[in-house]
Amino acid sequence: MVEHVQFVALFRAEYAKLCRIAARLVHDRTLAEEIVSESMLTVWRRRDHVDWDRPFPYLYRVVINECKDTLEIAGKQRALQSKVATLDVVPHQRTAAAAVEPRVAGDALVLEMLQDLPLQQRSVVVLRVFEDMAEVDVAEVLGISVGSVKSHYSRGLAALRTAMAGSL
Repeated sequence: MVEHVQFVALFRAEYAKLCRIAARLVHDRTLAEEIVSESMLTVWRRRDHVDWDRPFPYLYRVVINECKDTLEIAGKQRALQSKVATLDVVPHQRTAAAAVEPRVAGDALVLEMLQDLPLQQRSVVVLRVFEDMAEVDVAEVLGISVGSVKSHYSRGLAALRTAMAGSL
């Protein structure tokens, strides 16, 4: 069983990196920090199921799954808000462009276009490009085959190139 001290050391060592990954997936630094904190609690609760010789794939998978769940809930909320706005029960509100600006390091245009990718492609591109993970490691983290990683990566980059060409 993992000791509390080992877990705290893992948390301190990986927190910033996991926040970067989550922020690139959900496009909101504050939300990313909440997701990583919740994910670390999940890992602590399920510490008996973690391979502590290699905790990273499990830890990354928990964070990415939490991002997916959060985005799915947000999508359902947006759909509901859209239906309500259509009925003119509540006036439609749009977020100001300044409120949506990226709060993570990197090219704002690329990060904005990254948000338009399907989540699986976005996850692969973030892990491969921004975190410089090998295909086999990305496959392990996401629980998919290396072939799927290659396919999602290729399609994601192609979509980004197309979007970039269209915006220039």
